[in-house]
Amino acid sequence: MHTCLALTFRLARLNFPLAVLLGVMQRTPVVRVFTAAVDRFSNAPLGAMLRAATVGLGAMGTVHALAGATTLVTSKPSPLNVTVGVPIPGIGFGINGPGVGQPGSWVVGGSIPPGLNFSGLTAPGSLNIPNLALTGTPTAGGTYLVTLQGWENANRKGNGSPIYPYTIVVAGAAAAVAPVFTTPPSAQTIVVGGSVTFTAVATGTPAPGFQWMKDGGAIAGATNASYTLAAVTIADAGAYAVVASNSAGSVTSGVAQLTVNSPPVGPTTDSGRLVNLSILTNAGAGAKVLTMGAYIGGTDLPGAMPLVIRAVGPTLGTAFGIGGVLADPVMTVNAQGVATPIAVNDNWGGTAVCRSAFAAVGAFALPDTSLDCAYVPPTPGLATGGYTVQVVGAGNSSGLVIAEIYDATVSPRPISAPRLMNLSTLAQIDPGATLAVGFVIGGTAPCRVLVRAVGPTLGTAFGLGGVMADPGLVLFNNDLGQQIGANDDWGGGASLSNAMSAVGAFALADPTSRDAVLVVTLPPGAYSARVAGKNGTGGTALVEVYEAP
Repeated sequence: MHTCLALTFRLARLNFPLAVLLGVMQRTPVVRVFTAAVDRFSNAPLGAMLRAATVGLGAMGTVHALAGATTLVTSKPSPLNVTVGVPIPGIGFGINGPGVGQPGSWVVGGSIPPGLNFSGLTAPGSLNIPNLALTGTPTAGGTYLVTLQGWENANRKGNGSPIYPYTIVVAGAAAAVAPVFTTPPSAQTIVVGGSVTFTAVATGTPAPGFQWMKDGGAIAGATNASYTLAAVTIADAGAYAVVASNSAGSVTSGVAQLTVNSPPVGPTTDSGRLVNLSILTNAGAGAKVLTMGAYIGGTDLPGAMPLVIRAVGPTLGTAFGIGGVLADPVMTVNAQGVATPIAVNDNWGGTAVCRSAFAAVGAFALPDTSLDCAYVPPTPGLATGGYTVQVVGAGNSSGLVIAEIYDATVSPRPISAPRLMNLSTLAQIDPGATLAVGFVIGGTAPCRVLVRAVGPTLGTAFGLGGVMADPGLVLFNNDLGQQIGANDDWGGGASLSNAMSAVGAFALADPTSRDAVLVVTLPPGAYSARVAGKNGTGGTALVEVYEAP
């Protein structure tokens, strides 16, 4: 099932076999040179290249430690063949053999091609560094002879290696060729609410860039070889084309007409609606109590809807290998304004009713004896109104937990049927951290939503302390892996104020407050609202998702 948990499971993990391999390889002096170079450039594409080169050299036996022989070792042997205007992959250099070992300094002589540099040197000179790397983009053709010498200590002291020649051959840039379309965009017909993608292929030297046009005007940000429209409206109909450009010229494709039709009259509508909210965060006692809210609205009888509510900690560790989980979460469900809980769950118990409900909504399974929490309200479910879910740790413990609310109704669902009109969470976000709140739009039609990240107004209007002073809100389409909206300071606009009033959200009375708000129409799918404090600040924030009219 779609949840923000997927975002966390994709975090990079340590490759233990590689770590062991590198630990063994550290015994070779020249490998120390290369692995140190990798660390230095770990945040750049060069770092990945050096790491691959290091492992490759060791595996192929090209890194030698021969007694009495001092050699220059490089990931690209001389002569190096490159081309004007084409960036070179980073190239590392080391010294292997007795005497010099890992150099404390280098001397670079000869002629360095324009546009290239040896660890910053663009002309002959010396460097007090142990690792040398060649990077850059050549700008002039020719054959260039460079000399390299390593010294045992800084400032060319101690033992010195022989002077090694290194030849770099720079070929002239290929002749520029104007773009030509091999696949122009094609006309398409779509029903309101659907998604459509225009695609084009153009060749040229250098590779061309793209700019999509609608009815003769440029579309802001549409600069890829394809252009996608989600939740198409009647206003999206028109003539689309794309311009391909490079240094040799530009060319405009033929026109691709987009026809947008109204949905057919008569069939039952499976309305777009909120069907899931999930949040993965640290929870515990005090300010770390995780609170989620839900509001069920609608006018059809019976005026109730089935739900699945869970708080999962232990299974995050046993099933997904996540560390630092909340070992024994305790979950409490309350109706708005009622002190006595509807349900308190500490260990879900492995009941058949819960197992069946998990499967029906697509939630991952829980071991029968796990200490995770779950609550499935008796049929017909919870009545219309507001509800809160709070999660703490047994014995005041804390740790990572995912809290989830699922709409367990069966589609199709008309717009008047009971549904989740609002989902929200109140959480403390640590400094430098980002809170990802996942939500899912179900049904077959688009759904207009209002998303808020409220911090300052929690303090000024409700007296809450420790709030996030300046939350930033970014909206992602999880299915496409793309950012689709962002806001930092809502600005007090009338349209946003009216949208908040229409859904019954409390007002942001100060138009200059640094709370964040977005209103957007979304097709069915999985999304996440990601909230972080400006300049890495932390604090308590309320994240809300409303179905908007």
